[in-house]
Amino acid sequence: MGHPSWDCSQANSLNFRVPMEPEVSELPKCLVLGRDENLHIRLIRSIPLDDMRCYKTLALIAPCLANFHEDKWELRPGRWHVHVVNNLRAGKTLFAHCQSKNDDIGNRTIAPGAEITWSFKPNFFGTTLYWCYTRTDHEHTAFDVYWEESKHNWLRYRCNYKECFWIAKDDGFYIRVIPEKRDELIHKWEPGW
Repeated sequence: MGHPSWDCSQANSLNFRVPMEPEVSELPKCLVLGRDENLHIRLIRSIPLDDMRCYKTLALIAPCLANFHEDKWELRPGRWHVHVVNNLRAGKTLFAHCQSKNDDIGNRTIAPGAEITWSFKPNFFGTTLYWCYTRTDHEHTAFDVYWEESKHNWLRYRCNYKECFWIAKDDGFYIRVIPEKRDELIHKWEPGW
């Protein structure tokens, strides 16, 4: 599905489904990246909407500030949560070391039936990547557990746009497909470690 065209001549063209009072929705708006790394909608009260012009830079940066999901533009999601779950049989312990470029979750020992979890906000530039190296006493696997998607929704769909469950089972690592309430085998175990 293609992206909708940007038309700054219509009121609410930057509203992004934010409910506002009628008199406020007629005022021009701009998106501002705050020091708290959240996006804010700022009202520009001094310029009437009729005097605003559509700048090419808006068309370039607006897709970076929002995601197209379910036939509508939405602001980038807030916090994501990643879970690494030990669902191995026979009481096997799972060892995991997960990290990103800027955030090392550390070496963790995950008891049978337990999990580790962490949360984060994807960075503004869309380059956030987390990966894990996991092993048991006799096998291992390494894989990405979160990455930014620009053209496809493979990970976002399975994680329901905010919560990824990676589950260790005897034959490998599964991802929980939350909307379909099922687990999907993604990475088979490799011998050794």
